[in-house]
Amino acid sequence: GPDFVCVQEIWNWKEFRRLAGYLGMYGAFANSRHFLGNAVFSREKPIKCEAVELPYSKKLGRTLVICEYKDFVVASMHFDLNVNKRKESVRVVQKALEKYSKPVFIAGDWNNFPKSPVLKGLKKFVKVVSPEKNVHTYHLRTMKRKEAVIDYIAIDKTHAKDFSVLRSYEVPDRKTSDHSPIVVELKPAEGERVAPL
Repeated sequence: GPDFVCVQEIWNWKEFRRLAGYLGMYGAFANSRHFLGNAVFSREKPIKCEAVELPYSKKLGRTLVICEYKDFVVASMHFDLNVNKRKESVRVVQKALEKYSKPVFIAGDWNNFPKSPVLKGLKKFVKVVSPEKNVHTYHLRTMKRKEAVIDYIAIDKTHAKDFSVLRSYEVPDRKTSDHSPIVVELKPAEGERVAPL
């Protein structure tokens, strides 16, 4: 029963509408000119949503979907497989998010391991709150590794101290997708519960 769900690699509007119906949630979807897209689903109706196209190298485009709510901003993104395009994407994401004064939560398939230069670039302005050790968020051809993390949930560094993590874990689903879902439940500093992403 999460309050926000971020999904990547939605192929078209029909699939997006079907997912929104299954979840019974509000949804925002953006696809690139090449139809591959991301979505943010929520129990609360967003105030506004925007889409930002991210740099990409092949025919499957990449997007960043940003939804603003009363107290938060939630974004879903999917980085390209090409490392140079991922490096370019870091600057695009930073610029897109810096205009928000509310806490920003950002999740998705970032196609980078935790110690990669791209993640170091992202970690200059976000704090990862999802698990980074002893999990397989991506398990296609990686199960012989101790860990294979390329999917993340993070909060902007400006507001990171305003929240503490109650739970953070991978749902070890090896059948639905080649990625396992990750879940984070946060609590504000004053103690009021914030439902999970």
